[in-house]
Amino acid sequence: MRPRLLGLAVGLITALALASCVVASGAGGDDGDGGARDAVPDGRPGDAPAADAPVADAPAPDGSDTDAPTQADAAQSDAGQQDGTQDDAQKDDAAQSDAAQSDAAQSDASTACTQIPATPGVYSYTTIPLNTLPNLSSNPPIALPAVAWHPDGAYALALAYSGRVIRFTAATSTVDQVADLGSTTQWKHASFTADGSKAVLLAWDSGASTGRIHLWDHAGGTVAEMSGQAAPGIYYESLAWSPGGAAKLLGRNNNASNYIVYLWPFDATSGRDTAHVYARNTAAGCQDLAYATDQYDATAIAVTCGINWLDVFHIDSGGQYHAGPTSIGNVSRIAGRPQGDYALAVGWSGNGKLYRFKQGQWDAPYMSPQGLGGYQVGFSSDGRRALMLGGYGDSPAKGQVYEYVHDTYGTWDSAHVLLMDVSIPNFNMAPWAADSSVELNDVAFRPGCEQGLIVGGSASTGKGYIIRFTVDNGCTCPG
Repeated sequence: MRPRLLGLAVGLITALALASCVVASGAGGDDGDGGARDAVPDGRPGDAPAADAPVADAPAPDGSDTDAPTQADAAQSDAGQQDGTQDDAQKDDAAQSDAAQSDAAQSDASTACTQIPATPGVYSYTTIPLNTLPNLSSNPPIALPAVAWHPDGAYALALAYSGRVIRFTAATSTVDQVADLGSTTQWKHASFTADGSKAVLLAWDSGASTGRIHLWDHAGGTVAEMSGQAAPGIYYESLAWSPGGAAKLLGRNNNASNYIVYLWPFDATSGRDTAHVYARNTAAGCQDLAYATDQYDATAIAVTCGINWLDVFHIDSGGQYHAGPTSIGNVSRIAGRPQGDYALAVGWSGNGKLYRFKQGQWDAPYMSPQGLGGYQVGFSSDGRRALMLGGYGDSPAKGQVYEYVHDTYGTWDSAHVLLMDVSIPNFNMAPWAADSSVELNDVAFRPGCEQGLIVGGSASTGKGYIIRFTVDNGCTCPG
């Protein structure tokens, strides 16, 4: 659940039916809902076959032949050969035309997957039914907070607030439950290791008031707690992986009068490196981190803290602390571009303003790009697009989704950086049947293409969503 200024909610589930919709990009703007929301292979055609090479005429036989054609016959034969040559030429032209069209299609597909900046997306959304999962009445899959794709793109893991681990299989667009750790397990985060052998699942055990780390084992298809990593009184909030494969784990305490953030080097086999933990007091509860660049264009870690106040800062490549701006509102979520050059953060109490951290600087002017209701943000695996998520928006009813397209953007403001409104339309109607308490909590693009999943819901009204999205004019997915 998203930590709002006023607290958390609880509830039941609404099962959803399958349906889809298509949304073209439009400039983001006021949708009538200024409330804060809190927590979300290249299918290229093959080359056309080469045109058939012309077949050389056979040489005339030497010497006389009683059956040799007369001059008239020869003339007719020549005419026939000429007609045949013309026919061959027409076939050759047609083949060349087909090849050109195929090459053009290949070029278009290549452009769709590599063009910078990418063409603004046209988005389709489909809800994935959760009513086939077991134990719907006793432990409903509500208010899903996190989702992550396996690196090969074959499946994703979605976490439900109530301790469930749900697997989405891309080939069949279906779900099954792979673990249920009970309602006291409140999931926070999911991410896979680069080799896909494990997924790291962060949780708060509300029964024992303890942070826990669980591992999904890809080969065995099981979830087990990571030994020696239980942390009483510590919320494990997020885990970030650098482009080079290093990882940092973020944790925090829950003392509003004395917040402390912890940053541990992390390994999916050995766990936290407690000997090299970084800890400091913060003005707000911290929730997220991302790798980007410092003032020396080397690796930095940016941290966002948005619980009960605001605090943003970064640790540079030399391990030095640098405070961020203090007039940007509550900032809970941040996402690093996979290339490691910058990160995007969302100021949710500022009505969904999008900020950038790059080369040791926070680009966060008052007129920053804005998508009302925005809270969460996530990049595509190639870094060409990102989606900012909100929740339920009114006038008309929609599920708030905004597209950011990567570019250099020398000036960071709403006049130069447009967020395109690609929201889910008719969000109050079937199959969504969303209400004003619904939030879209996390987003994950499928690796290597422009399709993915959005998860969310509401604990107070018992709703849970796994939503598949597709960029219809983007880089296609296999299968």
